[in-house]
Amino acid sequence: MYTYYLLAALGPQTPKEKKAWDQKYLFWKRYLTTLQLLQFGIMLCYFVLINSMQCQVPRALTYFFVSNITIFLFLFINFYRQAYRKRPVKKE
Repeated sequence: MYTYYLLAALGPQTPKEKKAWDQKYLFWKRYLTTLQLLQFGIMLCYFVLINSMQCQVPRALTYFFVSNITIFLFLFINFYRQAYRKRPVKKE
């Protein structure tokens, strides 16, 4: 993830060149977002299991993490839908 941000920050500054830079080197942005969604799903399952098994972790902390992960999960799902969903082509 941080490699992507580094490459995006080091890219050319003009819009025309930046688009070519993004297409050539940053094609894996969609896959990175998918991996982050998977990471949030695994983290959510992990904390739900911790809570259900009554481990020695304070419940308030577990609830905080679950709510935080849930918020990030919904935000990333919303971003994924807006950025990568195929939009129908309008006929004029």
